[in-house]
Amino acid sequence: PTLNFRKMKKDFKYVDCMVIGEGEITVFELIKKIDAGTDWRNTKGIAYLLKDDTIYFSGKRELVKDLDILPFPKRGVGRSKLANVIASRGCYANCSFCAIKSFYKMCLGKSVRYRSAENVVTEIEDILRCNTEIEVINFNDDNFSLLGSERKRWISDFCSLFEQKQIKTKFACLLRANDIVYGMDSIRKLKKIGLTYIFVGIESFIQEHLQLYNKKTKVSLNILALKMLENEGIKINMGFLLFNPITTLKDIKETVSI
Repeated sequence: PTLNFRKMKKDFKYVDCMVIGEGEITVFELIKKIDAGTDWRNTKGIAYLLKDDTIYFSGKRELVKDLDILPFPKRGVGRSKLANVIASRGCYANCSFCAIKSFYKMCLGKSVRYRSAENVVTEIEDILRCNTEIEVINFNDDNFSLLGSERKRWISDFCSLFEQKQIKTKFACLLRANDIVYGMDSIRKLKKIGLTYIFVGIESFIQEHLQLYNKKTKVSLNILALKMLENEGIKINMGFLLFNPITTLKDIKETVSI
């Protein structure tokens, strides 16, 4: 709905409204107004159908500046040995195939935000305490990111807390190739406390394709990142986009051969 609400007019007869952008605060306000019997239509960050069948958008909602104010998600105890955690929102990149930038344009404020290291560690402690079957914490961030002085401090704080609290678990994250090549010091710190798997958004080993995807990187950097992780003994999973409007059979063969 955030990206397509104006194209969904025919479907509006089946719903009262659609929440546009980040929904935690918006949904909370809607519930309070409905419970109180007051008009919910003046809530920021929603779209709904008017009597003349036109769509009304109430205006952009401010993004949550302090992610620590959000409660931890309620989790059931299942058989999975993996638990997903989101430690940040947004991504500094602008890849052409990704909807993140378009999503956050429908809100107001800075899109890239981080929870505090203390807040994230507390959630991980809660997860491991409530479900002893969990073996891997998967950071499901848009991009875990290792670059910049602020982020390096966050990594150091996170690792220190893990060691102080003697938390024992494996974890995984998603990184861009440039984060790996220029953030290897942080990767080594994270490895000491349990980083075992990294998903790398390679997308392609064809430079023309990387330019089409607006990856702002080079094939040589992608290859270097993979070699560096291999040398560190970190398990790798890779993301590829093999097919696009300019893909040829030669491109596919070249990518697979590398």
